[in-house]
Amino acid sequence: MSNRTASRIPDGSVFAADGDRIFQKNSNESVVSLWGHQGYSLQRNLVVHDDSAWSAQLREKLNALTALPIGWDGYHGVPVSFDCARFAVRILDAICDGAVPAPSLVPGSDGTLQIEWHCCGFDVELDVLDVGQVDAYRLNRGTGEEEEIELGVDFTQISTWIEDMAARS
Repeated sequence: MSNRTASRIPDGSVFAADGDRIFQKNSNESVVSLWGHQGYSLQRNLVVHDDSAWSAQLREKLNALTALPIGWDGYHGVPVSFDCARFAVRILDAICDGAVPAPSLVPGSDGTLQIEWHCCGFDVELDVLDVGQVDAYRLNRGTGEEEEIELGVDFTQISTWIEDMAARS
């Protein structure tokens, strides 16, 4: 039998401990993060709930990027911040459906994360700098038209970009 304890924090999330695992649930009771012991250290893992064929791969990749060692780039690179990774999941949940090809995830040496698609005649790059701070770029390779925008939490424009790309896949 496990020894479970839980605490509710002001945003409505619940942090709970169950044996050697610690997890966070949001107000909808979805697990949004999970920590599990690995030796004497804790590893923080993202939990992604998505129907796309590539969601499991995305989860594994994000977990790996948030666990990168200091200096992973041969210099002083830090792992992708957990906040950037969680915000990236929020973006992908908002803009992607099952028809969208899987993006590439590229870590920045400063803890940022770039989400990229290079397919279907488009290059789409989302540079997640922090929660609510995203630089977005799109190139239509057929016309040469380029767009750059800064995003907060309104993903309407990039949702349109992704729909255009998915329509050509």
